[in-house]
Amino acid sequence: SDPRSWWRDHDGRWTLGHDPAGDLLAALGASGLPFLAVTDGTGDVVWTHGGVASAETLDSRVAASLR
Repeated sequence: SDPRSWWRDHDGRWTLGHDPAGDLLAALGASGLPFLAVTDGTGDVVWTHGGVASAETLDSRVAASLR
């Protein structure tokens, strides 16, 4: 399937990174994928999570970063 179609179909307006050498993952201390990182309005990482997280957890962490 074409990821561009998925992106359009799911309102893809968030920041997306491409990290083929793994530099960002290393900087964040990620030990594998999936890996989630939430930043606040200034770009500071306020939460990270290795592995799968529930939608509720991700939603609450993003909401907390917006306060």
